[in-house]
Amino acid sequence: MITMTDTAKTYLSDMLTAQDIDDIALRIFVKDPGKQTAQVEFAFCGPEGENKTDVNVSFNEFEVFLDRTALPYLKDIEVEYVKDKMGGKIQVIAPHINAPILDENSSIEDRIRHILNSEVNPGLASHGGAIDLVQVENGDTAVMKFGGGCQGCGMANVTMKQGVEKSILEKIPEIKRVVDVTDHSQGTNAYYK
Repeated sequence: MITMTDTAKTYLSDMLTAQDIDDIALRIFVKDPGKQTAQVEFAFCGPEGENKTDVNVSFNEFEVFLDRTALPYLKDIEVEYVKDKMGGKIQVIAPHINAPILDENSSIEDRIRHILNSEVNPGLASHGGAIDLVQVENGDTAVMKFGGGCQGCGMANVTMKQGVEKSILEKIPEIKRVVDVTDHSQGTNAYYK
């Protein structure tokens, strides 16, 4: 469920001890789960701070409470401590945080975001770019917007037609058109100019 390096445990244990509160624990939850902006969040919580539905994970050094609603997004989470110029920081690897959890009742928007985050954006990330769903219009048109190295990129149209549009039209039959609304004239960090 959660893997934590010894150095991360030591760092977090020291931070918890510094709070000088009896029975303090760490609570882990996800902000904006299933979206491109998703982030793993940590919070200190006292004896009454955990949610009654949280899942408790015990380490020798301290207790961790995982937000039950975030469990699918926290699957295979890894927490490590990484040294840097400022001393060090906690780094979290959460491979499922951006992909919406799908079931038979999932919306078209969630299904599109799942394709973008699991199939399209990992490839675009190597160019410093990403694409996000703006909205679905009239139930059959996916409106997209490129960002980062894809905004203003000379290959954005090819990426849209051969990558994004092809994937979405094949996997989501309700969608008949995919439209790019990115202002590519503002691409100061474009991968290809």
